[in-house]
Amino acid sequence: SSSPPETERIISYSTDDESKARADADAQKAEKEKAGKDDKEADPRLKVKVRKAKGQADGSVLMTKEERDTGSIGFDLYIKYAMNAGGKGVALAVCILYTILQVFRAMTSWWLSFWSSNGEEYSIGFFLGIYAAFSVGMALVQLWATIVFAKGSVKASRTFHSTMFKAVLRAPMAWFDQTPLGRIQNRFSKDIAAIDNMLPMMLQMFVRSAFELASVVIVIGVTLPYFLVACVPALLTFYWIQAFFRATSREIKRLDAITRSPIYANFSETIAGTAVISAFGKRQAMSEQNANRVDYNQRAYWAGACANRWLSIR
Repeated sequence: SSSPPETERIISYSTDDESKARADADAQKAEKEKAGKDDKEADPRLKVKVRKAKGQADGSVLMTKEERDTGSIGFDLYIKYAMNAGGKGVALAVCILYTILQVFRAMTSWWLSFWSSNGEEYSIGFFLGIYAAFSVGMALVQLWATIVFAKGSVKASRTFHSTMFKAVLRAPMAWFDQTPLGRIQNRFSKDIAAIDNMLPMMLQMFVRSAFELASVVIVIGVTLPYFLVACVPALLTFYWIQAFFRATSREIKRLDAITRSPIYANFSETIAGTAVISAFGKRQAMSEQNANRVDYNQRAYWAGACANRWLSIR
């Protein structure tokens, strides 16, 4: 039998081992909770999903398939873009500026009509001065509206880029192992370029056209009220055409974005493995593979161009 000091020593060692095991279990649990929190904070646009997919445990899945959304774009996404651009203040400023711009435009047209009807009562300098004042005011308001639009679009683009960049930095290594580099490059190049260049230009064009159309309809409606009755079937026809076009163009754009990622991935892989490709004499095969992927992407681009021409003819 053990003496009392030895018994106390054994009990002490057992207690220390249990405490150490409990501390290790708590540390592992804390690391798992932290990893799960980082996964939840990832940018949903990149669809960073850190879960064990079918076949991932045995290594049968090397690359995840790029996901593509379907259906119309939710209105909450436009609200998110507006909030990132500056919120209600920027939206209100844009509406006020374009309203003033249409007032100046209407006043310029009215002044030309007044000039043609009363040209002999006043001097030419008087008419030219008022007309020049309206024109300068219209130009200044247009410039101001463009500056507000530009600042808001740059702020929104910077916010989206920063969010996506943080999501990539916080992504676990398993995501990088299963996501091609070309797919990430496509997000940070073409998609960000669309947010920087195409989206602000198209959005500004839409807002300007909407205010111009509203001003024309109001002016003609006040002069000829029966014109509003004729506008109803025309608006219904245009709504049907644009709904048909948007559904087609939206899916074509998504196909264009998805088929572009393999081009970036193939180019990056070719640059990284140039020595191996040259050693095995596969230059022609890699060139043909890259050409095939470019041709496959151009199918979606050509379909989008045809859809745009279809809308222009209508």
